[in-house]
Amino acid sequence: MEKIENTNSRFGRLLLFIKNNLKYIIIFISLLLLMFAGFEYYKYYKIKKNKEISKNYFNAIDEIYTNEINSIEIFKQISEKDGGFSLMSSMKLIDIYLKNNSYDKAYEHYKNIINTKEIDNLYREFIILHACYNLNDKVKSKKILDLINLVEIDKSNFKSHFYEMKYINSMKNLNKGNLNELNDYIQNDTEIIKSVKERVNKLNEYIKYN
Repeated sequence: MEKIENTNSRFGRLLLFIKNNLKYIIIFISLLLLMFAGFEYYKYYKIKKNKEISKNYFNAIDEIYTNEINSIEIFKQISEKDGGFSLMSSMKLIDIYLKNNSYDKAYEHYKNIINTKEIDNLYREFIILHACYNLNDKVKSKKILDLINLVEIDKSNFKSHFYEMKYINSMKNLNKGNLNELNDYIQNDTEIIKSVKERVNKLNEYIKYN
């Protein structure tokens, strides 16, 4: 009997608390509902926006040969947004600039990706290497060197290829003696892959005797 009375007493206090604070409880529940509705709308908006960006991206690819100017504008717009399609659009723009021999534009766009896109360091280094190979002999050697200097080569997963690029780029700036020293360093580094060593050594031999 005493337990029933205690239960009724607690229930009564709860009802009294709800009655006295009904306005605040309703406000709290309303805020929770608003937050939930806002979150659901944000998810819906993001999905809808991504679908729209995806559609525009693939339309731009389809029209790249028939309406290149329009495709470039679409890629530019998407590249300024966040998400995976932004990086993909940036790389598509670079492909177009390279195809059209607009090497300075390609260089600036590479720099834009490297400096502003939030990407994993592995991808960042790969894009820098991609830029070095594509723009070698197309832009000033200092620009290539600036790109190489953005990387800690000895810690890079692409160490071998960066040293190859460094040697190729140095051919325009270093004398035979310095090039030979760089070649010796590459040949003696056990972490640099054999195929790179062979290519660099052939270049060095050619320069040495010509």
